[in-house]
Amino acid sequence: MTRSAALLALALAACGDDPVAPPPPLVLNVSAHTEALHEWGNGVAADDVGWRLISVTSEGLRGAYNMRWVNGTPSGVEISYELRFYDASGFELDRYPPVFSISQSVPAFDERAASGNFTLPDVTSIEAANEIARMQIWASFVFPAP
Repeated sequence: MTRSAALLALALAACGDDPVAPPPPLVLNVSAHTEALHEWGNGVAADDVGWRLISVTSEGLRGAYNMRWVNGTPSGVEISYELRFYDASGFELDRYPPVFSISQSVPAFDERAASGNFTLPDVTSIEAANEIARMQIWASFVFPAP
């Protein structure tokens, strides 16, 4: 057998009929994430903001969040808020809830913890869920009339 024929035979034997191993399954990133202090310039802030993903179901992505509302004003405030989720490029992937329907009252010069679970119906795959890079709080505030 010539040298080139022997190399060709060896190369073909090395290839064989073995199937290529499938890629490993996607795994949901369930790491805890933290966000910077959210300030609105009105004396109210959201601090100790954190979130994590829990699972992807037929209803969408499920996760949990926590934060601490801080009111540095001399009057109480009623806060209505929603959570928005973005990919690394700043594209909004989904929000919870769809309108400002989570509310929290915080007395003057006080703070209140807030936490809960969320479902993002537009995020229906592990791949899409793992694209979430950031959670942002959108809020409106009602201060009592002077």
